[in-house]
Amino acid sequence: MSDQRVELADYDLRGDAGLGREYADLKDRLARQHPGNRNAYSNAKSEFVARALRRAGLEPPARDLLPE
Repeated sequence: MSDQRVELADYDLRGDAGLGREYADLKDRLARQHPGNRNAYSNAKSEFVARALRRAGLEPPARDLLPE
């Protein structure tokens, strides 16, 4: 997944200002909704990240939700 994270950051988030803003807004909102619960925060980002990876032409890996 680490290679895909770099690809996502380089291709989509930097190359698409709207997507980058949407991700930043999502992260801010989720940080407020899940203070102190990193797993819930990460789980809540999963769908956005999967959608952004597909948009970048990458297939997101299968991922189990983290225990909250």
